[in-house]
Amino acid sequence: MRNVLPLRTADRRRDRPGKTHGRSSFTPQLVEVFLGEYTQVGDVVFDPFAGFGTALVAERMQRRPLGLEILPERVECIRSQLTDSSAVLIADARHLNQLDLPRIDFSISSPPT
Repeated sequence: MRNVLPLRTADRRRDRPGKTHGRSSFTPQLVEVFLGEYTQVGDVVFDPFAGFGTALVAERMQRRPLGLEILPERVECIRSQLTDSSAVLIADARHLNQLDLPRIDFSISSPPT
């Protein structure tokens, strides 16, 4: 395991274009570092606040993305960029116990502020 993440402070978080007030997300580079360090090809990577990027990075790295997003317009944006559009669900993370989710290997999240 690496002791230090190879990123500058500015790389850790970034506001996304078109974001709503109080929402920001990790940069793709930071997601790549975590997925590279803590997951393997084929692992299910879960983001309960899918936003814009984790699912795309996970899919690109041959992981199985699974995300929840409460805003339908964001879900459509993400789905349009994924090979498997069913990987992102319109759902509220506050109600996880009501969802029939598969076994999750890794979860990463940048919750709304």
